[in-house]
Amino acid sequence: MKMAILVNEDTRVIIQGITGKQGSYHAARMLEYNVKLVGGVVPGRGGRQVEGVPVFDTVAEACAATRVDASLVLVPPPFVLEAAAEAIDCGIPLVVVITEHVPVQDSMRLVALARQRGVRVVGPNTIGVISPGKSKVGIMPGYIYSPGPVGIVSRSGTLTHEVASNLTFRGIGQSTCVGIGGDPIVGTTFVEVLELFRAVPYRLVVTSAVTGEGLEELRPLLGGRVSVLAGQSGVGKSRLLNALKPGLGLATGDISPRIRRGRHTTRLARLLDVDGGMVADTPGFSRLDLEGVEPRHLAALFPELAALAPECRFADCFHRAEPECAVRKAVEEGTVARWRYRLYLELLSEIEEALPW
Repeated sequence: MKMAILVNEDTRVIIQGITGKQGSYHAARMLEYNVKLVGGVVPGRGGRQVEGVPVFDTVAEACAATRVDASLVLVPPPFVLEAAAEAIDCGIPLVVVITEHVPVQDSMRLVALARQRGVRVVGPNTIGVISPGKSKVGIMPGYIYSPGPVGIVSRSGTLTHEVASNLTFRGIGQSTCVGIGGDPIVGTTFVEVLELFRAVPYRLVVTSAVTGEGLEELRPLLGGRVSVLAGQSGVGKSRLLNALKPGLGLATGDISPRIRRGRHTTRLARLLDVDGGMVADTPGFSRLDLEGVEPRHLAALFPELAALAPECRFADCFHRAEPECAVRKAVEEGTVARWRYRLYLELLSEIEEALPW
């Protein structure tokens, strides 16, 4: 199933700080993504328009003029508390604070106010929330995300981009991706987002090798099939397997206090017999790469491009600027999604830049 949380195609959004450089830029990007951007708020700028979107002096005026489901806060750090509090006071259900370097005491105050009023705050210092193919309240490039069944929650915006783009590259879409924010004080925690995902019909098992939580629920899911444990170094894949099968003795390591990342203790992928099933314990990674994919083979990994390639004039067409390219023609006609084509071009550039010549 592909049910989204927090944001969907009906979400009506305002941007606080829409006339600024970042506000106006991301207003244009959100409109390109078909977000229902219904207004912006900047004190003293009411009556203007940005990308055809009306600007109001206050959040209250915006809410009086139209229904507002979410606010994207793009204002300088000293003004975040006042801007977010205004949205919270108006009862906007979702307030996403993009700004970083917000004073900690201000973050504490706005989070406390939001909890008191029953408003969901995401951030500060976040890329926001995106439900691919539906809408977004954030600053992420929409074209690297694709609709599908996988939910993502992360503190790191960069890692969210990395994981989502590689999932998309492998043909695995996402339901909703939530950047909870990298600051010490954030409005929504990992556990709270997991609870939101629990409310939709996905099978979600929260486990802990330390406390034993979730192990008995996980065991029957591993039996009689082949499963893979994959993730960053240090997240606890081998430790979890040791807890599932005492005596296994897989090497484990702690998070490095200097770089705040896990050490590579698993060197090789191997299949292990666990609870009547085969589980692959895989080496951790710090980033995902396209190693082994040649530029001329990339289009074959995009089914819609591969189907059109034989119709191109040139057999070695890379679908960039070649004449009589069937792929580019389909993009212009709208039969191939523009975001998929942009993703293809971006990945093609990455692969070519990594070549030794």
